[in-house]
Amino acid sequence: VILMEGTALALDQRRYDLYFDVVGESFSPAAVGDRVTVANTTDEGQSALQIDTASTSFFFQEAGAALSSLVDADGNDWIGYQQG
Repeated sequence: VILMEGTALALDQRRYDLYFDVVGESFSPAAVGDRVTVANTTDEGQSALQIDTASTSFFFQEAGAALSSLVDADGNDWIGYQQG
């Protein structure tokens, strides 16, 4: 598991040390919480899946197989959905 925390610019470099376990020895795996959650909901009047990340919520309408909303951390919806 490699979790890259923080923000890196386009030309930034990150360096990591990689260690291997010894055969026959035990270790405890890293505790990693959920990074993405999915729940059933309604969006724009239709049944949808709400897919949440740390910074964004996506709303996917199953019947239309399309994103109906993409809401950022500031509450801005980046998809202009209109039911026709």
